[in-house]
Amino acid sequence: MKNAFLLLFILALLPSCAPGNKAIEKITQFNDEGMVIPLKIGYRVNMFDNVSKQQYAAYINSPSKQSVSWVYHGRKIILQDQNSSITAYPSVDLQYVIAIYKGLESENKPPCNAVIYKADGTLHTVLKIPVLQSENILKRISFNKDSNPPFESSSFEGGLLFDNYDWWKNEQGIIIDRVRIIYDRDWIEWRQLNVKTGEIGAYIGQGKL
Repeated sequence: MKNAFLLLFILALLPSCAPGNKAIEKITQFNDEGMVIPLKIGYRVNMFDNVSKQQYAAYINSPSKQSVSWVYHGRKIILQDQNSSITAYPSVDLQYVIAIYKGLESENKPPCNAVIYKADGTLHTVLKIPVLQSENILKRISFNKDSNPPFESSSFEGGLLFDNYDWWKNEQGIIIDRVRIIYDRDWIEWRQLNVKTGEIGAYIGQGKL
């Protein structure tokens, strides 16, 4: 009996068992032409694996604006921007959606073009570009004589923006939330993201487009 009470106490503490703490479901991308792409969710998965290569190519090559929807507590939530495309993906805990707004004409323009929404679709926070840390970007900033963060570059296409969000596994084997920042069109920096606070955290890696 004592063990049974202990088990019930442990279960009550688990977030997944808490009343109302349901997960985000059925996240999809769609465009103005009526194409709907159900996204595959997970670590190191291709989010477009739920559709054929032909469907993927048709969707990606379409000039139509892309939008996002998901289901939470049985209610469909839609993110659209009249002036630009949006891509989005759920957080590791499936309680938030991280949306990336594309282009200088979007509702959320670079460098503030990454927005975290709660599962119910309400605004949680807008991400802020941190001081950049990658060796390649620091060299490029010095070459361009920019500040750090190089906000002056955000006024031109590809100058400074959040480009992507995904899941990553850290050195301890824990799946974490990760964002990708682009500077001066080609230079990439990956950083850990705390979705609950909106804080851009540890430097993870660098790259070049």
